[in-house]
Amino acid sequence: MSETPASPVVAVRITGVRKAYGRTPVLHGVDLTVEKGTITALLGPSGSGKTTLLRVIAGFERADVGTVELGHVVADNGKRTLAPEKRRIGYVPQDGALFPHLSVRANIGFALSRAARRDGRVDQLLELTGLTSLAERHPHQLSGGQQQRVALARALAHNPSVVLLDEPFSALDTALRASVRSDILAILRTTGTTAILVTHDQDEALSTADRIAVLRDGLIAQHGTAQELYDTPNDPTLAAFVGDANLLTATLTGDGTADAGPLGRLTLRESAGVAGSGTVLIRPEQLALAGERGPGDGVLEARVEACEYFGHDTMLTVRPQTTGDHLPELLRARLPEGVRLASGTTVRLTVRGPVTAWPAPAS
Repeated sequence: MSETPASPVVAVRITGVRKAYGRTPVLHGVDLTVEKGTITALLGPSGSGKTTLLRVIAGFERADVGTVELGHVVADNGKRTLAPEKRRIGYVPQDGALFPHLSVRANIGFALSRAARRDGRVDQLLELTGLTSLAERHPHQLSGGQQQRVALARALAHNPSVVLLDEPFSALDTALRASVRSDILAILRTTGTTAILVTHDQDEALSTADRIAVLRDGLIAQHGTAQELYDTPNDPTLAAFVGDANLLTATLTGDGTADAGPLGRLTLRESAGVAGSGTVLIRPEQLALAGERGPGDGVLEARVEACEYFGHDTMLTVRPQTTGDHLPELLRARLPEGVRLASGTTVRLTVRGPVTAWPAPAS
């Protein structure tokens, strides 16, 4: 007799959280669940409410309505709110916010009791974060990446139930950002720490987090794995936000396919269940060169407008040579193996793999 899998332990549960600053609403009823030991990216454009939600979880801001649970209720409909220092939260701000007059060692152990500082906790964190040789330096003697590792070590010092990271890599230059991000996420996974990472960088969210919650206009637009958000976004707007997207008008047939005009009949990932007008999502890597076959059903002839060469692949911007209601003015195609094509070159493209579609909204 097989055993029923144990339900995942919830580290953070946010229910119906609303927050306004004066007459300006920011959060409109956010619901979010974060499982213990996972890294969740809170992704959204500027002004979507990401930092406000993080500050509500930390206790720096009080929600007007809604509850926040961190294993137990810490905020309840604006009536009962536990102070930030009693929530067992680790917080890593964008700039690290280290104390300039304290050494690395002192910064990490700042919030610890004398007994905790003596029991070797700071030395453990110095070793974990690769900062042992820098223990007596001051923040101005450190690189940006080293400062962020100090900030993380300080956030981990009191064994928090969850670590909140507010765009911690955005101030770093491009070359440094990837390595520092990799180091910090490896530390979080090694310690099994639950973390919520605020970011506006889609690539960062897709490549690092176990799950992604997209915050849009003060609400969670979708919460799922990177693949779920990329392959089956909830709507066309979300599709265009999470990665490059070709959005085409199509006719949904009701039998699990869509007629995309010159690109032919496309198989849907999930049947939209209705027939009629709709929108189809084709990711750039789904557009492939059709070889020597001429234009016809399922093959689109287009002219290269721009070619971005990255070595491992190439991103083409092409203009379809066939006019019609189905096609946008420009399409994006990602070709493997770094194919280089000059502007003005004619290419023939076809769609490979199933696509996502949405019925047109009811008028």
